[in-house]
Amino acid sequence: MATATGQCASKIRLEIQDLIRQLNSKKATLENLENSCLHEWEEKFTPEYRRGYHMPSDREQGIELGVDSRPAYDVPDRTIDKWTRTCKICGKVQETTYSQDVVHTTKKPSWPGR
Repeated sequence: MATATGQCASKIRLEIQDLIRQLNSKKATLENLENSCLHEWEEKFTPEYRRGYHMPSDREQGIELGVDSRPAYDVPDRTIDKWTRTCKICGKVQETTYSQDVVHTTKKPSWPGR
């Protein structure tokens, strides 16, 4: 019985290795296609909201560290400016939180590379 289990595990291990090789090949093919595309980008402003929370002190959690105890604090709600662009030709998607001020009141996305 242990032999049958071992053979089954070996077979699954070989299948996984084969699938990993196939995945890596597909990733390389996709990367080559994306790199040769003459991208036509469609940009969208997609801000990301992060809800604030309360972080209790060490004492509130029953941890006593003396003078090294961490006090309680509140982390406020936060909205992160984010842009997403999608190529109309190949479907490549890129996201960025980098921006540059075009006018003092307007932000424009800044994309690394192409």
